[in-house]
Amino acid sequence: MADIAQVTPTYWLIQLVRPVVTEQLTVSLPAALGVLAAWTAVLGALVIRRYRKDSARV
Repeated sequence: MADIAQVTPTYWLIQLVRPVVTEQLTVSLPAALGVLAAWTAVLGALVIRRYRKDSARV
């Protein structure tokens, strides 16, 4: 289950916020930001593609 969690953006967001509460950084900042940026790029590309496909229908 822990391996699956590391693929989700929620895991990485929690890892960035955790030091505020525990003062323990468990992942590197560049790694977490990189994964979140990748998720943003992939989901953004899917949204743009779907929007263009939908607007072409009209």
